[in-house]
Amino acid sequence: MICGHETNRFLVTWLVGLLSLISAADAQREASPTFLDPKTAGPDFADQGEYVGELAGGKGKLAAQVIALGDDQFQAVFMNGGLPGDGWDGKSRTEIKGKRDGKSVAFTGAYSATITGGSLAGKTDQGDAFTLKRIERVSPDEGEKPAAGAVVLFDGANIDAWDKTAKVDERHLLESGTRTKKKYQDFMLHVEFLLPFKPKARDQERGNSGIYIQDRYEIQILDTFGHPPEFNGCAATYRQTAPKLNMCYPPLRVADLRHPIHRRQIRCGRQENQNAVVTVKQNGVIVQDHTELTNKNRRRQTRRRRARLDSTARPQQSGLLPQYLGGREEVGRELAVPLAQLKPLRSASAATRQAVDDWQLLGGARV
Repeated sequence: MICGHETNRFLVTWLVGLLSLISAADAQREASPTFLDPKTAGPDFADQGEYVGELAGGKGKLAAQVIALGDDQFQAVFMNGGLPGDGWDGKSRTEIKGKRDGKSVAFTGAYSATITGGSLAGKTDQGDAFTLKRIERVSPDEGEKPAAGAVVLFDGANIDAWDKTAKVDERHLLESGTRTKKKYQDFMLHVEFLLPFKPKARDQERGNSGIYIQDRYEIQILDTFGHPPEFNGCAATYRQTAPKLNMCYPPLRVADLRHPIHRRQIRCGRQENQNAVVTVKQNGVIVQDHTELTNKNRRRQTRRRRARLDSTARPQQSGLLPQYLGGREEVGRELAVPLAQLKPLRSASAATRQAVDDWQLLGGARV
């Protein structure tokens, strides 16, 4: 029991501790700036990106992903054959550190290289010379017109499909932290998104958001550009299954995810609840192939909401929940959406339900 002057001392100590936490959080934000416009993102942003070229002597294609780490520090990841989804052999990864030197960035390690004026030139560990040019890839699905029967959730202006929390920023992009008004069960969702440039941030602090499906599952959206596939990385079924390939573009570049999700409820002529299945296409490449969603993401659910969700598992009710664009408001605008479309698919409630052909819907190739 705490009483009298001890109570006052306890409250003062608690308030001082709280203010210290707030000050530390504010200092962390200032130390890790968030850039939303390439024009003001600085020279490190201009050098970060993807580079492609040839090894001298006709020895094959070489590519690199250059990641800005803040304070003039960089990391380059070299890959034989080309970029992920465009020729990379899927095995080779040579990582080296770099540092800005005036208008250039010099890398030393297994490879030696220098970035100057949009060109990355150097030698491999075998002494093979190379010159790579900076490129900007565009997803083949970017700006896609709505399919027949699709619902346009956002087109750069109209937010009628979203609840009262929906906000459009000065760039005419939908901010994260909102959910659809209507409820959907089996559907194909196409979302284009833009992640901020946060060079000093690391891991989950570096442009972190997600698409919450039916308030049960999350498709992770995170700036993991240049990383290997991770179980909590971009396009992962959050903390469940890593994507087969990391198809992240650099931050402040429009990227997209397309995924059909459906519940498999017909088995041996009986109607049963089974795990939902999702296939994810990221920037033109299918990176999740009929992946089962085995666990609910409960990070955002209150105890009462979790109990209500778990109690509504009957086939005729399951999955009828809004879609949510997640964001981490405490660290800034983590996700901005220029386009969102949803196409409802055949209901799973009928015993004669036909299987959804995810490959035909997505039009992608296996990794």
